[in-house]
Amino acid sequence: MKRYQRHLPTLDSQDNPLTAEETVGHPVAPLRQALVVIVGVYLIAYTFRLLELMILRTDQSGIGEAFIHKLAGIVLLVLAVRFVGLSLNKIGFVRATAVKSTLLGLVFGLSVFFVAY
Repeated sequence: MKRYQRHLPTLDSQDNPLTAEETVGHPVAPLRQALVVIVGVYLIAYTFRLLELMILRTDQSGIGEAFIHKLAGIVLLVLAVRFVGLSLNKIGFVRATAVKSTLLGLVFGLSVFFVAY
C-alpha cells in the first residue's frame, strides 16, 4: 500500500453504516478527486437547470418550474452513487420505508404550498 493513501477509520457499528469488513482496505479518495466529482455533478445538474429554464421554458408552462431538472438530479444521484461504488441503501434510501417517506414528503410539500399561497 502506498504511503499517501489513507484508510477509512473503523467506527462503532452504530456510527458507521458500513461493516468492518467493508471498510478495511478501501482507501479514502484524495480531497482533489472528491472535489472534482462534486463540482462535476454540480455542473451537470446546473446545465440541466439552465436547459429547463432557458430553452424548455417550463416555468411558463403547466408543468411548473424545477420539474425536469429535479428528475435529472435523481437520475444523476443514482448514477453517482453507483459510480463511487455505494448502494442506495448505504446512503439512506431504504426500500422498506420508501412509500412512507414519499408520502411524508408529499404531505410536507403540499403543506408548504398551501401556506405559501
